[in-house]
Amino acid sequence: MRQAESIAWGLRLLGEVANDEEAWPLLARLCEANDNNYTRDPSKKNQLVHHLGEQKDARAGVALLPYLEDVDEGVRFTAVEGLLRHKQEAARAPLLTLLANEKEESRRIKRRIAEGLAELGWDVRGAASIEKLIADLLPGSRIDNHGRVRRSDKESAR
Repeated sequence: MRQAESIAWGLRLLGEVANDEEAWPLLARLCEANDNNYTRDPSKKNQLVHHLGEQKDARAGVALLPYLEDVDEGVRFTAVEGLLRHKQEAARAPLLTLLANEKEESRRIKRRIAEGLAELGWDVRGAASIEKLIADLLPGSRIDNHGRVRRSDKESAR
């Protein structure tokens, strides 16, 4: 898989023949070889990040965190999706940081983070200007007294 241009089938096969303890060393090496630096074709990295997002192993959630800073918007979005799927509290602060980051130009990423925070009921207090961002990304939504994003009925129906 290190040399292949596409690793989706290899990762799928790995999931079929190896348990988490057997698969993790290979996944860790793949993460090292496909870090969050620029690459001309991010498809291999995107396949890896997608695979990590679908794993039940908590190490996969931790391995996704550096991909929030990837150069490629698609890889960052896939990392956000995976982290929200993992539901690990350790992802809360990095997701809030990305949401509040003015340099993050992808509205798609920011909206998905806001939706995920609402779905998971995570406390968003302490993040800079988060209320304004939530109001912009999820019109009609608000931050409740417990610091959780509450979506309007119209937004929830979408």
